[in-house]
Amino acid sequence: MPIQNIKGMLMDFAPQHAEAIAVFMRTGFNSRHDVWLEIPNKKENLISLDSLSELPEKPWLLTHDTVFEIKDAVYEKLKYLYIFSNPTDQKAYLGFDTIKDCITRSLDRLNSYHINSIAYILIPATENPDRVNTKEDDDKSATLMNESIQNWMLNNRELEVYLVDRVGGFKE
Repeated sequence: MPIQNIKGMLMDFAPQHAEAIAVFMRTGFNSRHDVWLEIPNKKENLISLDSLSELPEKPWLLTHDTVFEIKDAVYEKLKYLYIFSNPTDQKAYLGFDTIKDCITRSLDRLNSYHINSIAYILIPATENPDRVNTKEDDDKSATLMNESIQNWMLNNRELEVYLVDRVGGFKE
C-alpha cells in the first residue's frame, strides 16, 4: 500500500480515515497543541494503555511515549492516539536520528493493537538547538519519515499510512 500524502488538518481528516494517529506535540498556540484540544471530554473518552493512574494535562511532557485508546462513540474510525514524548516541550527534536526511532516505536506499538491505518503529522527535528527548525529541516524530516515507514512495512506488514500536513509539505 502506498503512503498517501494529505493536505489538510489532521483532525479534519484522521477521524474518518485512520484507526490511529501519532503526533509530536508541544504546548502553546500551534496546530500540534490543537490536536489535543480538539479531543472532547478527554477524561471520559481516553483510556490509557500505559497504566497511567490519571490523565496528564500534557501527556507529551512524560518521559516516555504514551498511547490512549479512544472510546468508540467519539470518532467514526479513530481508535488510538499515540503521543511522542517531548519532556522538555521543545519545538523540535534535536537530531534527525530521532525520526527513525519515533516511527519504528510508534508502528511497532500500534501494530500490536492490530490497526490497519495510521495518520502522522510531521515530526519536527533540527541539528541546531539555537534556532527553530527551517523548511530544509522539515523537508529532511518528511523524507526520513517516508523512508522509515517504507522500511518498517518491508520488514513487517503493509498498513494504510497517511502523512497529513496543513500546507502539503509531504508532497514536495
